[in-house]
Amino acid sequence: MKKIVILGCLILFLVPPIWAQEKAEAPVWKVGDKWTYKTDTGVELTNETIGDEKDLFITARSDKVTLHYDKKDMSCVKAIRDGKEDKAEGGRLKNFYNFPLFSGKKWTSRYLIYNPAYRMDNDILAEYSVVGVEDVEVPAGKFKAFKVTVKLNITVLGPRQRQFFGAFYYWWAPDVRGLIKYETDGNSIWEVAKFRKYELVSFDLK
Repeated sequence: MKKIVILGCLILFLVPPIWAQEKAEAPVWKVGDKWTYKTDTGVELTNETIGDEKDLFITARSDKVTLHYDKKDMSCVKAIRDGKEDKAEGGRLKNFYNFPLFSGKKWTSRYLIYNPAYRMDNDILAEYSVVGVEDVEVPAGKFKAFKVTVKLNITVLGPRQRQFFGAFYYWWAPDVRGLIKYETDGNSIWEVAKFRKYELVSFDLK
C-alpha cells in the first residue's frame, strides 16, 4: 500500500502543471486602465480606456485615434481620428481581436487600405491563428500569453494586380488584460512601416 501511495506521489510531481487559464475570455476593461509600449525605433505608444458604455469599451491611443470595442468579442466597431471616422483603421482592427482565445482557434478578416505608393487600394486578407500559450518576457515583466500568428495576403488592385505576402505576430496576456508584444516577420512589405516591433513597458489596471 505504501509503495502505491509513493508511486502516486511521484507521478503527481512528474506530471507538468497545467495552466489553469487555457482559454482567455474577453477582458473587462475599466476606465483608467492604461498600457504603455515602446517600439523598436524608440517611440513610446500608449492606450488608455476612457469609456465604458452598455455594449462598448472605448480606448484612446497616443496617436489621437479613439477605438470602440464590442464587449462580447472585442471586435473593433469604429475608429475615430481627429473627430472623423477612420474606416481604413476600423477595417484593419475590426477582427484584430476575436475572443475567446484558445489554442487552435482560427479566423479571417478582409479589408481595404489605400496604398499611396501605387495610388490605389490594397485588398488585404488576414488569416489569424492562435498557436498556443508561451512564457513571454518584456520590460513590464514575465507573463503567460496567447501567441497569435497573422498571415497577410495583399493584393494591389488595379489594371496590373500585384500580390505580396507577409505576417505579424502578437501576444495577449490575460493577467495584463492586453497585448504585451507585437512583431513583424521581417518581410519587405514592412520596409516603410513606422515600426516593426513593440513591447509592453508598463501598465496600470484599475
